Amino acid sequence: MAGYIGNFPTALPLTSSDIQDGTISTADIANNAITSAKLDSGLSLGKIGQVVFATSSTTQYSTSTSYVDTGLNASITPSSTSSKILVLISINGFIIGSNASSMDIDIARGGTVVLEYPRALYKASSATETQLFFQCLDSPNTISSINYRTRMRRGSGGETVLTDYSDANGDSISTITLMEVLA
Repeated sequence: MAGYIGNFPTALPLTSSDIQDGTISTADIANNAITSAKLDSGLSLGKIGQVVFATSSTTQYSTSTSYVDTGLNASITPSSTSSKILVLISINGFIIGSNASSMDIDIARGGTVVLEYPRALYKASSATETQLFFQCLDSPNTISSINYRTRMRRGSGGETVLTDYSDANGDSISTITLMEVLA
């Protein structure tokens, strides 16, 4: 049956009834059946227009229940109002103390919260540290420069929350990557 699309043994145009589960896998497509020439002929796929990367390694402390900046931020200028921005975050979170506590993290574009992660980090008793990963796809609808940043606050419990805590084992680092996804 290999080499035929449609009903066997006569090759016929592919119809929706030929795809039982609604999914076309790589195995369902003949080698080299889709070429860059065919893609360039009008099939629109999301493309990455630009990438911005930044790091932070400065320890930030907070006991506040209001959001404070972590120092991790980056700016990007979209080339079109229809572009989307994929935001990828890797942040080193730490909670000091022995009481059950949590840390909340959010991603903000200027003064607008794009996504909030309540209880992004939680500990039941002793101090805890971990690398946290977040992502979101934002539609800023602008061609002006925009800044994305992370903020933190103490969630439940009364312990101190930190980002990029440096100890005897060395410095930690947090990263932010912004990718413009073209429409």
